[in-house]
Amino acid sequence: STSTSTSRGGDIGRRWRANARDGRGWRDGRGRGCAGARARGRGRGRGRAVTVTVVVVSSSSSLGARDYRALEHEMLDGASETSSVADAVYRVGRASATMPLRDRAICSLAAQAVEVTAESCVEDASLTVSLALKRAIEANAKTATGEVKVVVGYAPTRGGGAAPHAWLEVGGKVLDVCVEGLALAEAARRAGVDYDDEEAMVAQFGDVALRDAAYAPGPRGLRPLTVLNHAVHPGGSAASERKAAYGLTLNAPPPSVKGAAEAVTKAEYFRRVVAQDDDATFLGTMPDRVRATYDAIASIRIETVDSQAARLDALQNAAAS
Repeated sequence: STSTSTSRGGDIGRRWRANARDGRGWRDGRGRGCAGARARGRGRGRGRAVTVTVVVVSSSSSLGARDYRALEHEMLDGASETSSVADAVYRVGRASATMPLRDRAICSLAAQAVEVTAESCVEDASLTVSLALKRAIEANAKTATGEVKVVVGYAPTRGGGAAPHAWLEVGGKVLDVCVEGLALAEAARRAGVDYDDEEAMVAQFGDVALRDAAYAPGPRGLRPLTVLNHAVHPGGSAASERKAAYGLTLNAPPPSVKGAAEAVTKAEYFRRVVAQDDDATFLGTMPDRVRATYDAIASIRIETVDSQAARLDALQNAAAS
């Protein structure tokens, strides 16, 4: 099966945006400066809305276009430390020749959500991102079928604390694309720096930026993303790829854990928002950047075509628009 997806505001390959955002991130409405964006050092400027194309194909398909074949090869087979986090998520959809089209499509949607999240610096806004990704999957029901529900639980924070966290369950599989420190991990990949090499990270970004951006090297430092039960480590080092998956739980943290009481209270709020199924009311309390992130993710669409020629036409049209 062959499909393409188009969305606004990102690029799934390593063709990095010329204009990085300089803005701030929020924890589902609670203001916090985005150190990851500052660490990137990309300067000021408003990101231009662009159309991108993601291709979901069977492993036996022939691309038929040399330039696109080279790009996809780079995305799928490039070294971990030289590819984006979104590329790593996209690769999950190509991990098995027998993976259903639905799962490939969901991996493409998740990859776009990861890129938007990292660029927008809302890596802690798990409820906003999960709600938006749920809408995107529902809107692409022709290819990304299956029951989708938002799950609310908890995740560890830097320093041994706990925080409420929302993720999706799609056909019984976990889909979690938010993790504290995602923006810095992406910045390290862009700079070609081994995330687990502390000396190299300090030399590249400085102590202050690392402290503010939730830098957490080591075997259990940076919690992995979970894409249809596959662990995807944001850190771009060889050591990162060997880290075990961990971090999500439905169990409330013990009172002795740092931030436990606040986490439980906020998780209850998350559950009320999910139960109300009224994204507009929830987003009405959010800053503009959070609403823009929701819109960018929720608007991702996958276009299905029935031939290689039609797919290449769709790619060319997307690139020209």
